[in-house]
Amino acid sequence: MPVVHEDLVDPHHTAAVDLSTRREPYAGLSAREVYIAVCRQHACKVNSGIAANLPDAADGFDMATLDMTDNMVGPKGVVPLMEVVRLSGTLKSVVLKNNYLDNSAVRTVSLALRDHPSVEHVDLAGNPISWTAGMYLMDLVALNPRITKVDVAGTFLKPNIVKNITEQAQRNQKTRSGKKSGGANPTNHPMSIRIRALKRMFSEILHREGRDGRIPKRCIVDGYKENMKMQSREAELEQHNVEFYEQLKRRCNADAMGMISFDSFLLVSMVDDIWYDNVEISRIKKIFTAFDADKNGYLDLRELKTVLTELHDGQVPPDSIVEEKMQLFDADGSHTLTLDEFIVMLVDKGPQINETMLVPEFPGQAGRALHF
Repeated sequence: MPVVHEDLVDPHHTAAVDLSTRREPYAGLSAREVYIAVCRQHACKVNSGIAANLPDAADGFDMATLDMTDNMVGPKGVVPLMEVVRLSGTLKSVVLKNNYLDNSAVRTVSLALRDHPSVEHVDLAGNPISWTAGMYLMDLVALNPRITKVDVAGTFLKPNIVKNITEQAQRNQKTRSGKKSGGANPTNHPMSIRIRALKRMFSEILHREGRDGRIPKRCIVDGYKENMKMQSREAELEQHNVEFYEQLKRRCNADAMGMISFDSFLLVSMVDDIWYDNVEISRIKKIFTAFDADKNGYLDLRELKTVLTELHDGQVPPDSIVEEKMQLFDADGSHTLTLDEFIVMLVDKGPQINETMLVPEFPGQAGRALHF
């Protein structure tokens, strides 16, 4: 039996769905037999309740609903089950209520469904999932516009996270019904989702222990770790020592009271080896405001080259740099960016135009200067 479910391992897998290719390794097997085979491959005990509910006809993966309520699926058992889900082209509803699923299990579900061609409803009610799982679900509903309903009642998700998941699912429903909201056209790229997640995290910290729109600089450690977790890079965190996190705090350029702004929290959490400079970020904000003609909080990317020219005092950037910036968000000229996305777009990856520096490296500091 070949190694399977590459989508469940690689969070960046975005290939177009080809069910015939996916099913090739299982030619002649039923959904039940695939489930059992993958359980064995992963040294996972076969759940007789799950197996009994799966189709047993050869090459038969078509079903409308997969209801595994109260089946004790668990984090390990969800992997073979999601492999079966990935092979169905008719499945509309995946119900996993009360199955002892944790945040890692929700990641597995989200990766399996992010490009699924038919699933519309996901029910994860009654599982002990929290913030990180909420971020995976926000990623899911943003990347798969077919999903129009997500149930998370009885979980540990906070109301604001549930609200954001629900609102995106409702937008998906409007899009499917042909109703256009007008105005903004976000990319819904994982980078954008992480920005929104960190903004919510900052707001929660601000509510608990903030002052004058700022939070303690020690909170940058939590922001950095959460950003890594949302990219499934937890293993890298084990390589960092105490000095790494102290350096992280210094890069935030905190005020005399040891407090940092949202912009500092966002950029140092997301962009490697930078030093935050409020003066340059303020300049970027002014440019954004000047080009936000409708004052709706969005920038039309058709104007990106003009904006970059303005930022560099008339120096016209080559098309390759404009394209690179758009590729950071998988965007094109039809998309719009928020101010937060725009700032991250400018400071990440750091190409240069005639050595013009966007955020200078402070004297004596070893971090990467931000070039543009």
